Amino acid sequence: MGAPEVVHNNIKASGMLFPAPGKHLAVGGADELSDGQVWLSRRFARLAPKHFNEIAFISVAGLNPPPGFSEFWFNIMRNQDGLLDHVNNCQDPLIILMDLHDSRQVDVLLQFLGALEESPPLILMPHSSDPALQQTKRRSATDCSTVVQALLDGGVHDMVVGEPEGFKLACAVQARLSCQHKRMQSLSEAHYNSSNQEYLAEESSLRRTHQLKECIEVMLWEYLRVRLGSGLPAVDYNICHGEPHQIDNFECGTVLGKGSYGKVFMIKPNENDPTAPAQVIKSVSKAEGSIHLLKALKNEFTTMQILTEKWPHPNVTKLYDVYHSKTHLFFRMECGGPENLSHRLKSRDGKGDDFRPMSAQKATSVMKQCAAVLEHLHLGPCIAHRDIKPGNIIFSESANNVMIKLSDFGLAICASQKSKCRNAQGTLPFMAPEVILEDVHDVFAADVWSMGVVFLELTCFVGFVQQVLFKAKESSGQDRSKSEERKQLMTAVSSRFNVQGCVKRLLDEHLRHELQSLSASSSVLLNGMLKLSPSDRFGAKDVVDWCPGHVMNEWFLNWPLLQQGLPLAAPSA
Repeated sequence: MGAPEVVHNNIKASGMLFPAPGKHLAVGGADELSDGQVWLSRRFARLAPKHFNEIAFISVAGLNPPPGFSEFWFNIMRNQDGLLDHVNNCQDPLIILMDLHDSRQVDVLLQFLGALEESPPLILMPHSSDPALQQTKRRSATDCSTVVQALLDGGVHDMVVGEPEGFKLACAVQARLSCQHKRMQSLSEAHYNSSNQEYLAEESSLRRTHQLKECIEVMLWEYLRVRLGSGLPAVDYNICHGEPHQIDNFECGTVLGKGSYGKVFMIKPNENDPTAPAQVIKSVSKAEGSIHLLKALKNEFTTMQILTEKWPHPNVTKLYDVYHSKTHLFFRMECGGPENLSHRLKSRDGKGDDFRPMSAQKATSVMKQCAAVLEHLHLGPCIAHRDIKPGNIIFSESANNVMIKLSDFGLAICASQKSKCRNAQGTLPFMAPEVILEDVHDVFAADVWSMGVVFLELTCFVGFVQQVLFKAKESSGQDRSKSEERKQLMTAVSSRFNVQGCVKRLLDEHLRHELQSLSASSSVLLNGMLKLSPSDRFGAKDVVDWCPGHVMNEWFLNWPLLQQGLPLAAPSA
């Protein structure tokens, strides 16, 4: 609590500081002190501490306590060491006695107030020498009001008017104490009301937020679920919240994978039916609570329903059932394998104990199956996947065979062969350049490009596009928005594939050693799949026809030999 600077002709800075501990600094002359002590005795005659609610008094002039007040009496000059701590920690009001007409006492009190950190209510009780003997030394009314204002600004809270004595003094002090009590009570109530209002406001805000979330949840999963024709079932409140250990008598086992929306659990085998096919449960959290999530789930459900019931294919995971709880949706599906193609290719590219080779025969089989499922989707139910990547291709293998199944149809759409799409969907770096760089694009041609990038990783290494085509752009160190970065990366891809013979040069440089037998056939296939112009790009049927090992591809590769009457080349693995 700092005392303000007081500038007045009648209040002169004395430069007085608190004396060292144990020393006594007298204020005023001996006669004045004696007169003040006599006047103090007269004022407190027949009074006891109980008349003042047993509160403490602080004397600035160093006066001795009246009879019976020793326990409640402090002198600024005599016990200043403990007085500051006492005042700082005190909660009850304190009475300060001082002579308003003594500049030295005013200076001492202002310095004392300035040294306080915090204090209880301080009530000033003017006390001079005998008022009858001090008329000639009194300040003018203007000077006195200036002193009082300085003390109020310095930290004094209230003041007894005049210098009453006896029971009038007790009544005057009690009146000031009552005022301070009401003031403190008002402040306490104001603080309580403020705190209570803040608490009530916060509680009301939380309640409104909860109600809003409940409304959004009802709107999404009750109204829009039906209005959009999602086909998803209503909430089954018998399914416990979160990710249960068991759903509809199917017990969840090992976690096969985790995604942005949830997890995929292996269903434990049914002991009563050991021949039942392996199944998984894909859990999708509803915590995001957005229309985009609902649309993605609708797409996945309707697409998988079509591909399960009307257009089944051995390379597409089958959907068996869907469950809907308060917090999740659960898709019970066919198990395509223990890992995806991305994990399998990383193990092929790994070293040491993590290394698992993949033969040219298996790589060719993967390409043929991927081409077959692409043709099935595009030419059968006219479904574009829009997020083809190794992570969405489930992979299983035995010693000599492999099996892939395309999964995750959350972005898939049914479209006519001539329709165009405006929404940029997919995952970098598997997205076709036109998806990012053009206003509209052909979703089927974009799927073919994405599968071509998958084949690049299959024949070369994981992360091919990032390491070979994106590397120069990523090292530029410029701060760019996500949209700008995607455009710059796709511009780099376009520039690279716009060069004649680009694919052949890339394969000549990066094709895996164990797949060299696929060099010519892969070059023809990928050159057609990765044409920059969608209109010049292979369709799904072309991809099947030009896959390694297909009769069309073998005929094309042997055409020069047939013309010369030479023996045919050995078929691709």
